[in-house]
Formats: sequence, structure tokens, C-alpha cells
Amino acid sequence: MRVVSGLLIVAVTGLPGFGGTAAGDQAGRTVSMRDKAGVMDALEAGDADALQRIVGAQVKGAEFGKAARLRVLADFAGSTAQAKSCVEESAESRAADEFALAATRMPCDLIVAGNDLLQGDIANWAKGILRVKEYLYPVIRAKAQVPNLGLDMIEGYQYDQVISWPRVTTTLRAGVSDELEVSWKAYKKGPSKGDGEPFVTVTVNGKPLSMMVDTGASASTVDSDTANSLGLEHVVAGYGRISDPRSGSAVSLGQARDVVVGSVDIHNLPILIGSTPQPVLGLNALMRLGAIRITSKALRVMSTADVQAQPCESPLMLSSSIIGTHAGLVVPLIVNDRRAPAVFDTGDNARIMGVRDEAPAPTSAVRKTRIEVTATGAYEQQVFDTRASVVLGPVRKDLTFETIVDTQHYYHEAYVVGAGVLRDISVLIDFRGGRGCFTNITVASNPGG
Repeated sequence: MRVVSGLLIVAVTGLPGFGGTAAGDQAGRTVSMRDKAGVMDALEAGDADALQRIVGAQVKGAEFGKAARLRVLADFAGSTAQAKSCVEESAESRAADEFALAATRMPCDLIVAGNDLLQGDIANWAKGILRVKEYLYPVIRAKAQVPNLGLDMIEGYQYDQVISWPRVTTTLRAGVSDELEVSWKAYKKGPSKGDGEPFVTVTVNGKPLSMMVDTGASASTVDSDTANSLGLEHVVAGYGRISDPRSGSAVSLGQARDVVVGSVDIHNLPILIGSTPQPVLGLNALMRLGAIRITSKALRVMSTADVQAQPCESPLMLSSSIIGTHAGLVVPLIVNDRRAPAVFDTGDNARIMGVRDEAPAPTSAVRKTRIEVTATGAYEQQVFDTRASVVLGPVRKDLTFETIVDTQHYYHEAYVVGAGVLRDISVLIDFRGGRGCFTNITVASNPGG
């Protein structure tokens, strides 16, 4: 069944709802809502250029596209203001049609909620999504004539359990070094070659903990034994499921009173509790540091003055779901003289890894399968070798790297820039100013990089 209304296409997917309803039973099914202009797809890919084209074409969804593009550029305040304007305009133009109003208003409201989450306000995030469910569910259920229908992108989390959680805040610790030594351990993702992934020692609730710096992880994660030893608070058992089509592993959620990273003390940080082999320091923590420089030897928290002294003008691009989950960093990669979509993932130990939505022809080019281990479980991947000229910042290399087949991927061809690039370059990520640059190690101001 498909219902088309203005901005959005609603498709009943036939998937069981979060609660395990049988696939053949209409009660408890979920619907997938995607916009005809392609804003949601571009937002999830962190594709600012595609969003600019949508806005420039003045198609339906252009106002929503403006809010999404500002999110991609890490301008959360601007994105929220634009999304609220979009909600007001939809109310004025579609007041006569309850379904059309709800369907048009919904993505703008979810952009606002997602911006709250990305800024560390999990309570307002949850409240915003619960408000969407309150006005949206009655009309989509009536339209589809399916009781207990839910929206797949917002099902799967216990929002009511976190609506009173305090916002994440930070304080600076005087007299404490802003630099953490990086150690390298091989345990997780990527090909077998390489030095492994970068780890730093932080303090969680007063206890030292070695955590992997994972710019490819949206949230910080520990296993249940570590969570118990750290004394995480407000633990919500079975909080939700990581939306990985290969696993969908259940996770719990807790909150750390204090996570000290260098000179920054992060208060009230949400931490997922799952099956991760090693503790992960993800983007929800790294973004709270304001700005960081990562090299093969150190992670340094950068002051505003330090960042302003750096010759970095490249905009920081952020990929994320519309509700702010599954955040990632999009980087400027050139492959065979063409700009290529790429994410920066220090949880992968490769320099470069390719991702394609289909295997190459002939199929004999797929040389092996391997087991990928993530915080949500393990799964098989098809792997083949790719030879290409790659440019990232000041570094140009002819490389042979592994490419995996992922049929769920947004792009036909995309890339992962992994921790291995830190052997050659220094990475500056300025979350405050919305900038991200790859620079030659020899010109970095930090003696460690």
C-alpha cells in the first residue's frame, strides 16, 4: 500500500513492529516515510551538494531541505530555526487536510528533535519524538486502516524512560593537559593488516578506562560488565535496538556522571550498553570536546584560539538520520581524480576502504569473505581488491585497498577513511566552528602530530 501526500510518500513495509508482532499480522506493522525530493536520503548520506540542488530547484520539500542542509553543515541552531519555520508554513498551507498537515509537519519536527540529540539534550529529543507520535499516529492509522501502525524510523526506543534526563554539559579542568597519548590495539573492524585502532585513557565516574576513539560510532558504548564496574546511572534495560539491518541487536542505556577527556569534563553523558568487544568513545562524546586534533600519537583538545590559528577552511559535513541517530563525519576524498563520498571512521584500521552496493563483474573478482565485528554483532562481508589514485588533504597515493559489498548502501560507490591515514596526516575536527581538515603531519602545530 502506498499513500502519496504532498511532501511525503508513505509505504506500508510489512515489517513487524518493535514488539515482535508476526509478519502476517497487520496489527503492529510499521510504515516507511520517505520524501519525494530525496532530502532524507541526502541527510543520511551527509550530502550537502544534493541538498543544495533540492533547495535550488524549489521543489516541494525545499524548506525541509534547507533545515537538513544546515544540519549537515553542523549548524544546529540554524537548522532548528529553519525547521521551525517549515512547521509554521506547513500549518498555514495545509490546515484543511489533517493527514497532509501531519505528514508535512513531521519531518521538520523530527529535524528539531534530532538537533536536540546531536547537541546532547536527550530529554528534549525524546519529548519531541513523542509529540510527533501523538499527532501523527492517529492520522496515519486512519489513512492506512491498520491499527497499531507505527513509523519505522521512530520505533524501537523507550523515549518515556529518558524524558527527565539532564542535558549533557561540559566544564574545563584547570591545570590539566589537553593532550592524551594514543595507543594502538588491533581488535575490531577492517582488514587484518595495519596497526589497529586508536585508544586513549579517559576517566569515567572517577575510574580510568581505555576507550577506542571511534569517529564512525554515533554513541559511546561499553559492555554490561564495564557498565556495572563504572556505576553508570539511570540504566534503562532494553532501551532499544541498534538499527543495523544485519543484526538489530538490543542495547541498554546508562548515564555517566562525569567523563574526563583531557582538559574537558563531560557531565551526564549517555552511554549505550551492548556487546561491544572494547569500550568505544563515540561522536556523542567527541562533539562535546568542541574541537580536536587526532594524530597517530595523540588526541588533543583544541581551544578556540588554537583552532583559529589553523589554516583550515573546509566545512565539516555530518551525516545522520532525521532523528539525529547514526551520526558520521563526511570527508573530502578524491579517487581517480573524482570527488567521492567518504566517511571518517577511526574504528576501522584501514587507510581507505571501499563500499559498493553490488559485487563487480565477473563475480570471481570477489576474492574472499570476512567476518565484520561491530558493537551490534558479527556478520559476513564479500571483499575484493581495488586499485586507485587517492587524494586526501595533502597526501596523494596510489593504493590497493579492500572494497566490501553492502547492498544497503545509499551510494553505488563510497569509501571509508580509516585510522590508518593517521600514519600520514593529522586530522583537525572543529565541531564548534563546523570545519574539518586533513593536514600534513610536519606542519601540525601539535608536537605530537
